[in-house]
Amino acid sequence: MEKILNIAQKLGFGLFTIVILNILSGVFFGKIFFSIFVSFWIFTIGLALVVYPAVLNKRNED
Repeated sequence: MEKILNIAQKLGFGLFTIVILNILSGVFFGKIFFSIFVSFWIFTIGLALVVYPAVLNKRNED
């Protein structure tokens, strides 16, 4: 279980990087609104992948 949680957190941090690159590409290619819309959903999924395993780790420690 611990291994799966670590993989999920790494995947979440990777999605945060994709969000930043997506917004920057939107600025340079002129599709900023579409870029922010897509980034919002990627950011939400990434946040869930980072926070959920952290919460489970805290629960398992107690």
